[in-house]
Amino acid sequence: MKPNLNNVSLKITAGLPKQFPADRLPQIAFSGRSNVGKSSLINCLLNRKNLARVSGEPGKTITINFYDVDRKLYLVDLPGYGYAKRSPEEKKRWSALTDGFFTDNRNIDCLKLVCQLIDATMTY
Repeated sequence: MKPNLNNVSLKITAGLPKQFPADRLPQIAFSGRSNVGKSSLINCLLNRKNLARVSGEPGKTITINFYDVDRKLYLVDLPGYGYAKRSPEEKKRWSALTDGFFTDNRNIDCLKLVCQLIDATMTY
């Protein structure tokens, strides 16, 4: 059955693995460098402008955000990696949180897909 895209919300903003959702909905995660467009893609897929926070400055997503799509699945916005101007300690914490999503997620078997976004730059 097709999910109702009018019934979408930010369910959980997790800064620690113990905050990941306990319910067993399928998960689709979006991964990539800082500022590659993960949050923008989620907004586009859900036909929203401001559900997932978007910024022109890299490194704004510092938590793992779970978007509930009609109680049928979660779209998961992972923190970016790469060139965000943040302290090494912050980058290390983000890396540990993202690693925890894959290693400390009690519902890792609900993860159905990881979409790795990449920048495509052409040089002439």
